[in-house]
Amino acid sequence: MPSVRRLAVVLGAFLLVADVACAQRSRDRPFAEQGDIALIATVRGLDVLRLDPVDGGVGARYRLADRTVLGVSLGLSLSDRHGENEHEEDRGGSGSGETEGNGSNARLNVWLEQHVGRRRGPISPFVGAGVTLGRGRNEVALESVRVNTCPEGVECPAQVLTQRSEDDHVSVGGALLVGAEVKLVRGVTLGAAYRLGAQYVSYDRFQERTIRVEGQRDRVERFDSDETVVSLQTRLTDLMLSIYL
Repeated sequence: MPSVRRLAVVLGAFLLVADVACAQRSRDRPFAEQGDIALIATVRGLDVLRLDPVDGGVGARYRLADRTVLGVSLGLSLSDRHGENEHEEDRGGSGSGETEGNGSNARLNVWLEQHVGRRRGPISPFVGAGVTLGRGRNEVALESVRVNTCPEGVECPAQVLTQRSEDDHVSVGGALLVGAEVKLVRGVTLGAAYRLGAQYVSYDRFQERTIRVEGQRDRVERFDSDETVVSLQTRLTDLMLSIYL
């Protein structure tokens, strides 16, 4: 239960701040009313704001009613890498390589919160449900050269390995939420929830490998594979900071 204790400590700390900030205000006043909109950002820890499309990311929450909230977010991540390396091999010889790759991942999240029970001071508990749709693609290209150590007078041609791989995946998921929203100051809240979710991911992978040796015919190998993964998960979401407009 370490994650539950961490959430309790974090919410407890913000509750103390909220009690001071709200001491002169009516505790029965709702956080927001029908038609209000809040911009949201996910908080990783206490001092880092980051895009986290799995649990909401950067998006907006809209009050359908005083106690009913609709949330929508779109997460997008792009990556690009380039690297070079040289190494000595145990069986003699040396090698060098170059790697290039790029990737893109997008995720759309939609969820609904229904605030329940009687609000106690700056805390408003809620239950909810959400769905998520994701799409991603990653490409990696590798080229390495291996030079063997041969006896004097013996010619050892270099071996060149070229490898290219592609990975496409599509994901669909859903989750049930039980959590609470804590009022920090007027127009600013912090929330978190315990989630029970399921996710379906379909992978389509392709790999091509070519081995070239001077004076010999190229050896080409191709691999195609399809894979589906279904997973169940229970955990705490990251903290969600909401700023009402």
